[in-house]
Amino acid sequence: MKRCFRAMVMLVCLLSLSGMDAFAQAAPAAPAVVLKLQVTVSRYMGTNRVSSQPFLLSLVPNESGNIRLGVEVPVPTTSQPAPSPSGGNAPTVPPQQSYSMQQVGTQIDGSAVLQSDGRYKIRLSITERTALTAAQGTEQGARVASVPAFRNVVFSSTIYLGDGQTTQFSSGGDKVTGESFRADVSLTIEK
Repeated sequence: MKRCFRAMVMLVCLLSLSGMDAFAQAAPAAPAVVLKLQVTVSRYMGTNRVSSQPFLLSLVPNESGNIRLGVEVPVPTTSQPAPSPSGGNAPTVPPQQSYSMQQVGTQIDGSAVLQSDGRYKIRLSITERTALTAAQGTEQGARVASVPAFRNVVFSSTIYLGDGQTTQFSSGGDKVTGESFRADVSLTIEK
């Protein structure tokens, strides 16, 4: 009986050790490199830079990543008439307001694939959404009564970069305000 028990214990130990070897072989290796993309979103009035905000997006080759930074702003959507109070002399109840939430801030989505020449094919999408002040919205003709106005700037494209390279990713201008927007991208490879 003791021999049988010892044999079973040894068999269980051997099976567990062989299972650990199989697990160790199946575990994915850590990535050899990590790509650091510095994305700088800038706003200009003529040649004067009004604002500049850098973001750092770390990517593993052949994977995607994103940055979501901002707040949600309540926007009035509908006004429901309040139920009429019972009785003829009761005070009127103001209408009930409902709201939807609008995302304001910066969203960056990216992916990178290694090319045969050693550079990376980088796919980026950058969305910058801001709420305009009442004065800005009226100035741009975008404001209706007390409803907030939003500005959207969206850049989406593919570029090729090698280690240490920088490029102007995209730029565009707002024809109403004269402001221009620019996105610059730099790639650094960490091994």
